[in-house]
Amino acid sequence: ILLDSVTIRAEAGSVGNSPSAPEPQYIVSESVSADEPNQFNNIRDALDQASEEAVIGIEPKSEGTYRDDASTPLAVSTANVTLVGYNGTPEIKTSDGVGGGQSVLEIEADGITLDGVDVTIPADRGNAVGVAGNDVTIRNSTLDHAGSDTGSGTGGPLGFGSEKTGLTVENN
Repeated sequence: ILLDSVTIRAEAGSVGNSPSAPEPQYIVSESVSADEPNQFNNIRDALDQASEEAVIGIEPKSEGTYRDDASTPLAVSTANVTLVGYNGTPEIKTSDGVGGGQSVLEIEADGITLDGVDVTIPADRGNAVGVAGNDVTIRNSTLDHAGSDTGSGTGGPLGFGSEKTGLTVENN
């Protein structure tokens, strides 16, 4: 797999969300208010509603992680969407729902930013994040391809289906 224009940066002591992250138009939270528009209790519903250039703020859960046990990845298929940790760093995991070789989060569109969101997948399942789009930025995030007790892991923290341009990974 060939990458064009990859930038990798790290700063000592950088943690949490980016102070320059834009204010979200959509909120994912375990404490959704029925009176508030654009609030969701799961990431998949927020992604389904997001329009181009939307910012989706994902709040950490008070206990545990956002688990998506569907048989398909969480697909970011609308261009220029930002997924940002909101009021902390949320964790997205999958159990056995996503099949081997797939990703928990699949970035399909161009111009996607993942900022301050941790993503974990078991080692025998696939990639934490799969990148099919160009001009993708991943910052202030942890992508974890957790250990497998079978020793037969596939994938990795970050996977690519083909040549990519404009990939930036910083402060992770």
